[in-house]
Amino acid sequence: MPNDTITAHFDVTGWVPTMLREPLGATTFDRVVVTKTFTGAVSGESTAELLTAANEVGASYVANEVFTGTIGGRTGSIVIAHGGVVAGTASESFGAIVPGSGTADLAGCTGRVRYNRDAEGVHTVDFDFD
Repeated sequence: MPNDTITAHFDVTGWVPTMLREPLGATTFDRVVVTKTFTGAVSGESTAELLTAANEVGASYVANEVFTGTIGGRTGSIVIAHGGVVAGTASESFGAIVPGSGTADLAGCTGRVRYNRDAEGVHTVDFDFD
């Protein structure tokens, strides 16, 4: 998969928040366990652990996510480190496959990962492999 970009759809199948600390003004802080199901060129499931900060104006998160499934015909698991910031309707995310985390056919995979959510609430992820 060198220098390939693969885009896939995913559904959030679970969202379990736990308060991390007392709010700071209107900003809340949570630890959230998120489960997802991926379809298309990427198929499989993942579990992510997020740390979030959110208020009525914006939100942020950082996460480590374990994906198990098939990407571009290769099957295995990888760890994805990612995060993002939301301000109103604008959002920006960043992420990367943790080097050395791949197993089976995904061993050696590296690259950037971007999570997206459109105005209709449809989730996609872009894998840009090195």
